[in-house]
Amino acid sequence: MEPVKSLKKNRVVIMGASSGIGKAVAQYLEPKVTELVTISRSPSAYGRWIRTDVSQFQDIQKIKEQLNNASVDALLYLGGTWEKYAFTEAYNFEASPDEELRKVLDVNLLGPIRLIQALLPNLRRSDNARIVLMGALVRDYPSKEVANTASKFGLNGVVNALRKSDVFKKNRIGITVIHPGDVATPEVLKDLQQAGKPMDHAIPLDDMCTMIHCLLSLSNLSNVNEVAMASMLGIQDNR
Repeated sequence: MEPVKSLKKNRVVIMGASSGIGKAVAQYLEPKVTELVTISRSPSAYGRWIRTDVSQFQDIQKIKEQLNNASVDALLYLGGTWEKYAFTEAYNFEASPDEELRKVLDVNLLGPIRLIQALLPNLRRSDNARIVLMGALVRDYPSKEVANTASKFGLNGVVNALRKSDVFKKNRIGITVIHPGDVATPEVLKDLQQAGKPMDHAIPLDDMCTMIHCLLSLSNLSNVNEVAMASMLGIQDNR
């Protein structure tokens, strides 16, 4: 990682900080902010961890209660899930059980909507609040996994709708969805290795951290609605 550069952010909340992109971003941001709050089902090694299952409405309400009236300068929703046999030949939409469909949509789409709604009073207390959602390049390269693809397309709807909200305009709350290709998390690198693909076909975690750092550094006079972040070598990920 590059040398520490502080951000003018007192409190940052990261959903999905126990693994993958969320874990890497949590590690990157922890020394740069006053307080890092991490929420996930599994324990996070960074920040003040609050056990949360974002598919459960009551768990999201607990986050709201624990933060109370504290100001939140950034909310990063970096976790996600997909169908059991996603991205393999074994995936079969007809055989995907209702429980699985609901889980993917609850975590990837309803989860961020509920969490933003719950923490909106906290975000309004900041003079330059930012929200970052993690999508996927299925927006440009649709895949056959129905629930996962629908959830990622839906995040654009969330951003576009909230950008029109008087609450977001009045309080100058920025919101961005990042649609990346393969990102070089340990899980993705393992998948690439098993598929016989070169490791440099994935976006470096440092690049993802730099992108998020850039978004959090913006003034409250500008917003980036959407970022499409592809691998230089053109290998697209559908997650």
